[in-house]
Amino acid sequence: MAKEEGFTDERFRDSVHMVIKTCIYPTPTIAQFISFDKRVKVFKYPDIIKMVDDDPNAFDRYKRIVLDGLPEAVYIHVNDIAKYNIKSIN
Repeated sequence: MAKEEGFTDERFRDSVHMVIKTCIYPTPTIAQFISFDKRVKVFKYPDIIKMVDDDPNAFDRYKRIVLDGLPEAVYIHVNDIAKYNIKSIN
């Protein structure tokens, strides 16, 4: 099932760590491993500027980071920065 869901070795290892940390019952289920998703929605600067029209605090909720392979910095939500221990450049 993990192979069908496109898990890499790293993603599968992360899902095992997450289940170990959060499993309430003595026996985890396969669904707990497969449901793990460490993907984060990223935004470019113009996207954040558009958000400011509706939310003047958008730059407080989204911080700039650098991702390997991308030519420019992108923005992600501060909750994702905390959840995945990502270093922002703001």
